[in-house]
Amino acid sequence: MSKSGDKVELLPVTTKNDFIAAWGSIASQAQSNGVKVSYVAIFSHAIKDHIGVDQDNGLEFVKDFDGSENTLGRNDILQMNILPWAENARLQLHACNSALSGERGWNPAEAFHQRQGVTVSGEQGYSYMSKQQDVYVDTSGYSGEEIYLYAYARRRNGPIGDGKRILPKMYEGRNKVIIDRLRSEIHSLEQQILIVSDLMNQLRASIKKLTTDLSELENQNSILVKEEDKIILRSRPLFDEYKLLSTEREEKKKQLEDMKQKRNRLIEEGQGQENYVNSLIDEYNKTFDDSLLEKIKAEERKLNEIVGAIKAHDIHFDTVWYPSFQQFAEKFASVRDKLQLDLDELKRLKEEIDSLNHRISNLRDNLKEKKSHITQKERSLENLKAQVQDKQRRVLELRGDRLSGNRSTFFASPRGNTSDEDGSPHSRNIEIMSRL
Repeated sequence: MSKSGDKVELLPVTTKNDFIAAWGSIASQAQSNGVKVSYVAIFSHAIKDHIGVDQDNGLEFVKDFDGSENTLGRNDILQMNILPWAENARLQLHACNSALSGERGWNPAEAFHQRQGVTVSGEQGYSYMSKQQDVYVDTSGYSGEEIYLYAYARRRNGPIGDGKRILPKMYEGRNKVIIDRLRSEIHSLEQQILIVSDLMNQLRASIKKLTTDLSELENQNSILVKEEDKIILRSRPLFDEYKLLSTEREEKKKQLEDMKQKRNRLIEEGQGQENYVNSLIDEYNKTFDDSLLEKIKAEERKLNEIVGAIKAHDIHFDTVWYPSFQQFAEKFASVRDKLQLDLDELKRLKEEIDSLNHRISNLRDNLKEKKSHITQKERSLENLKAQVQDKQRRVLELRGDRLSGNRSTFFASPRGNTSDEDGSPHSRNIEIMSRL
């Protein structure tokens, strides 16, 4: 057996009622003693393919003294007590065709599996006694202690068979299926945990890089803001000077306009005086009045004064006022150009600062999103870990605590329907020493 200290029982039964009573006794004893059944082997006969007659399909026993039917059918199997099975427990049927459904549409191994929920194996052919386990060896005249009852590729299982053992059909136990599924889910969850952990590491690295980039951008932004402040500080005197020059420029423009208007007035006045003198000359030419000559000379003097005033105005404009205005204009243009350069630099810095602020804002949003994402991944990781723990707990619950007093049971029916060399039924007591 699998562990020292396990209790092994060989229970010979004859009738169907004996079998059911022995089965129930094992269930009650195991439950009362707090032990689990790890292995059951049933060495019996079986019959199949009696269509529509359930009592003539199943495990076959000797009829009772009262003549009651001797076949453990599907309904009987599905009503039997459920044994307190241990983890990875197994029920093995050695009866003929115990895992073949045939025309009846069911088989004993499958029915036991449905009822007991453990791994059940059954034979996929007629069972023969053999001195060896893996290949058929005739037992005629054999008196050894070891004998095997399995389906072999021979006789009724295939006239030209090689005598090798036909592997039984396995019906996996519900707990084992569930445990395997849970283990598969645990493995899948562990893989997801690894993936999530890797993603979290990538996110943390990304957050670290984003934080570094953000710090560098903020430093660059701080440098640009300081440079902007320097330019603003440097530009303030220029701007004040530009404002003063702009005011002076307006005054000079007004002076220029006044000078233009004064010159125009002098020209108009001189034109009028010239016309008046010409009219006096015309009158003198007509009358030859000598008194007009003095008047003409006096008016010509006035005209000359006006012309002199115009010339003096032009000379002052050309030699004094306009050069001064030109110097002022050059100074104004120089201050304006310097101020424009500073303004252009400020504009460039402003655009660069705005761009940096936009990148900083995007980085902060990205950083916030990454942190939120990593928080979600952490929650997902915790959920996955909780699921793994829950599934591991369920696996442990399904496995149960295996006690040292596990029970293994063998049922043997002395009635013969196992095929012999010529395939005919025979009666023979079965004594089994199985190597498990």
